Amino acid sequence: MSSPADDDSHVPMRVAAVVVDPDTKSPVLVLRAVYDSALYLPIFIGHLEATAIATFIAGMELPRPMTHDLMVNVLAETGWTLERVTVTRLEESTFYAELRLRGADGDVKVIDARPSDSIATALRAGAKIFVAQAVLDQAGGRQEEKVSEGDQVKPPEPEEEPVPLVDANTDLADIDPELFSKYKM
Repeated sequence: MSSPADDDSHVPMRVAAVVVDPDTKSPVLVLRAVYDSALYLPIFIGHLEATAIATFIAGMELPRPMTHDLMVNVLAETGWTLERVTVTRLEESTFYAELRLRGADGDVKVIDARPSDSIATALRAGAKIFVAQAVLDQAGGRQEEKVSEGDQVKPPEPEEEPVPLVDANTDLADIDPELFSKYKM
């Protein structure tokens, strides 16, 4: 069964965690597929972006808007909304993303951006997050289910909407360590 998506080439995702790679001590953003929580994508991100995402996940209120809050505020003041972000490709160990904006008049703009900034902004705007299937094929992983001897493995049931953009139940031990340290920030 294929994952429900906006189209066949993009998979809806949610933020599972921001963790630290034990070898490089760099932050890693982990996305999980909305309709197949065993499917994940780790993306190395900068410390500032990790802080911005972790601050949002923790529900912390800051006295002044951070850069990503400012972006959402500017969009709102100018009549634009962030519809979605998409991690579009992986080239030479670098991930690329796009912001899809919609104006009050229905005009659509697609803007190149880093995945970390895109996702930090999407969380604040309540926008959907997608990853191109080709990127998942290149860099994604699948979490193996832990089963006792004699247990039968059942495929995960599709989740009903609405699905939160953030999933706080990801354990770094569940992620294939070979996927860490392969990609640049």
